[in-house]
Amino acid sequence: MEGVQVRTNHKRGQTLIEVIVALALLAMTVPAIFTSLSGVIRGVDKLADQRARLDLARSQLEYLLSQPYHEDGKYALISLPEGYSLELKVSPVERYRFLSGGSAGGVQKVVVKVSGRHGDTELEAIKISSEVSR
Repeated sequence: MEGVQVRTNHKRGQTLIEVIVALALLAMTVPAIFTSLSGVIRGVDKLADQRARLDLARSQLEYLLSQPYHEDGKYALISLPEGYSLELKVSPVERYRFLSGGSAGGVQKVVVKVSGRHGDTELEAIKISSEVSR
């Protein structure tokens, strides 16, 4: 069989193997990419909820501090978007003495708690009546 050349078509087999390997690699990487993206989306959603809770709590505190002092601790509340709730706790504080020497009889500790889809946010403040004795 001298002088006879046998031609084989190995290229077609190699191409098929390359396609199978490429599909296997794709099948392994696509789920990992979707898992990563899902985690990022969840993280962004939690961060947006946390930011909204903080903004709402700050707004309620600012609104409460702008209202006149009420001995009974009943203050108006802000309206909240759907999916959020607000809890307001007002408790009297014993006679408060200022560093400047004056004192105030009407002092309240105010705690604002805003609940959302991913947790709660609490802020505290002190509300002092405008009646200050020296």
